[in-house]
Amino acid sequence: MSGRSGGFLLRSLIAGAIGAWIMDRATWILQDRQPKRAIRQEREAWPKGLDVSHTLGYKLADVAGLPVSKDQPNTLGMTTHYLLSIGPAIFYAAMRDRNLRFAADRGLLYGLLIFVLWDELLSAAAGVAGPPTKYPWQAHLRGLVGHLALGLATHVALSALETDFNRRPISAHPSA
Repeated sequence: MSGRSGGFLLRSLIAGAIGAWIMDRATWILQDRQPKRAIRQEREAWPKGLDVSHTLGYKLADVAGLPVSKDQPNTLGMTTHYLLSIGPAIFYAAMRDRNLRFAADRGLLYGLLIFVLWDELLSAAAGVAGPPTKYPWQAHLRGLVGHLALGLATHVALSALETDFNRRPISAHPSA
């Protein structure tokens, strides 16, 4: 990271939260158009009938010995959901900060990687999602589109937050 790292973490947190918010809107639009049988099949694949974020949140709370409500959605599940987007956004921002060519695709490769690594591999391996084969194709497509939206939105938010009022990227300043 460059010498301008004072605001780096804040910009990364904001961009990750914006990315998660945009991803939610994109996936909700698609989910509203899915057949009811696909939604039922997806929910049947959820461990203990809970989505990934709530399942992971409950597992983390159990490890920490924290009591939590099992109502869904709840603050713990939503916080976990946002942290799952903010954490990787910090890594993306660091890679982008180090070499802007990393972001030449405007965050789409980042979104694709998060989809493949988390949605398709790690969440099932961690036991917070069912095996990918248990989910309908619509859930996979929705996840892909949502994560591409996440990547693009995170990239756009970082770009906006890295610009000063003279519309120059902060890294273009001689003192950067």
